[in-house]
Amino acid sequence: MKVDHLTKHLNIYNMGSKRSREIQRQATALSDEQFQYQSKLQREATAKYEARQADYEAMEFFNPYDNMQNYYADLKNSFKGMENRFEELQVSTAAADFQMEQSAQQRSDIMSALTGAAGTSGIAGLAQTLANQGVMAARQASVDIAQQQRQNTLMAAQAGQQIDQQQRQTDMQIQQAVAQGAASADMAERGGLSMLQGAEISRQSTLLGMSAGDYGGANAGVQAAFGNQMAAIGMGAQMHAAQMGMFGQIIGGVAQGAGTAYASDRRLKKNIEYKFDSPSGLPVYNFEYIDAKYGSGVHQGVMSDEVPREAVTIHPNRHEMVNYSMLDVDFKKLN
Repeated sequence: MKVDHLTKHLNIYNMGSKRSREIQRQATALSDEQFQYQSKLQREATAKYEARQADYEAMEFFNPYDNMQNYYADLKNSFKGMENRFEELQVSTAAADFQMEQSAQQRSDIMSALTGAAGTSGIAGLAQTLANQGVMAARQASVDIAQQQRQNTLMAAQAGQQIDQQQRQTDMQIQQAVAQGAASADMAERGGLSMLQGAEISRQSTLLGMSAGDYGGANAGVQAAFGNQMAAIGMGAQMHAAQMGMFGQIIGGVAQGAGTAYASDRRLKKNIEYKFDSPSGLPVYNFEYIDAKYGSGVHQGVMSDEVPREAVTIHPNRHEMVNYSMLDVDFKKLN
C-alpha cells in the first residue's frame, strides 16, 4: 500500500539523516579541535610577543662616550724649572789683568832703560829686565790656564744643558705616549660598548619581528579555524535543510497522492474487464467511462465497492471516488 511506501521512504530518510548527523558531528569535532589548538598557539604567541615588546621597551640607551677623560690634561711640563747652567759662569779677568800688568811692565822697563842710560849699571838693569820677563811668562801661563778652565766650564755647562734638555724631552714624549695609549684604549672600549649596544638593539628588534610574525600567523590560524567552525555549522545547516527538503518531498508526494482521487464508482464505467490482483489482493480492471467528462479511452484501476472504505470518498455528485495513494494500485490511462 502507499502507506508502506511512505514508511519505506521515511526509513531511508531516517538512515540518511543519521549518517548526515554523524558526518556533521565529525566535522564539528574536527573544527572544534582545530580551533582549540589554534587558540592555544595564539595565546602562547601573544604572551611571547608581549614579553618581547616589554623587553624592547625596557631597553636603556646610554652614551658610551659620555664623561670621557682627557688623558692629556695631567701632562706635566718637563721643561718647567729647567736650570740655566750658564747663569753661574764667571768671566775670567786674568787675561785682561795680564795685559794691564804687561803694559805696566813695559812702561817700567822703559823707565829702567832710561834710568840706566842716566848712569845706572847696565847689568843691574838687564837683570831686572830678565826678572820681569820671567814674571811675565809665569803670568802668561796662569792666564792660559784660566782661559782653559773657563773653556772647560763652558763646555761642561753646554753638555749638562743638552743632557737635561734631552731628558726632559724624553720624559715629555713618555708622558704623551702613555696618555695617547690610555686614550686609545678608552676609545676602543667605548667603541666596543657602542657596537655591543647596537648589536643588542638589532637582536631585540629581530626577536620582536619574529614574535610579531608568529603572533600574526597565530591570529590567522585562529581566524581560519573559526572559519572552519562556521563552515561546519553551515554544512550542518545545509544538510538539515536538504533533509527537511527531502522530508517535505516525501510528505508532499504522499499528500499529493492523498489529494489525487479518481472516479471509481462501478456505475460510471462500461466495458469492465478483470486483469489481475494487486499484491494486497485488490482486483484490478480495464474499463471505459460512460461519460467522457471523467476521461476518454481505456483506463485501469479498481472498483470503489472492492477497496477499503477509508480510501473511498463521496463526490458532491453522489458517486464514489477512490484515493489511490492509500492503495498499492496505480490509476492508469492506457490509451
